Amino acid sequence: MSDSDNPDWDEHPPEGHKRVRFYRFRNRLRDKAGGAANQSVIILPEVIARAEATFQRAGKDYPKYVQGTVEHLVKLCADAAGLSPDQRDGHFRQINQAAHEFKGQGGTFGYPLITTFADSLYKFTGVDAPHTDATSNSCAPTSTRSKP
Repeated sequence: MSDSDNPDWDEHPPEGHKRVRFYRFRNRLRDKAGGAANQSVIILPEVIARAEATFQRAGKDYPKYVQGTVEHLVKLCADAAGLSPDQRDGHFRQINQAAHEFKGQGGTFGYPLITTFADSLYKFTGVDAPHTDATSNSCAPTSTRSKP
């Protein structure tokens, strides 16, 4: 019998040894894929072609999407600037969510500046961000800023 098979190790490990617990988590992704991780998976060429075409269309539409979302963000900032700090939470959550989506999309569609901007906005509007007049005024258009 080896030392590791000794039942006394569970309660009293030998001097200089520590108890170690191993966790073996189920591979949920493999479960969702029907256990296919250990088998060959065949993806039909027409499925790949459809996915690529969808991606290409989304890439062409991305600048319009960005424009619309930026306009929406400007409106959210302007609206937040006119509210009291405790009423701004919903606006900041929406701004933060849009920034989170932009972070990934900018890189996906080849717009690193969008990713950089979005990362900064995401951090600026995060859960720990103060929702003060100064914070709201930082992203609001000049004409809608609240007066100090």
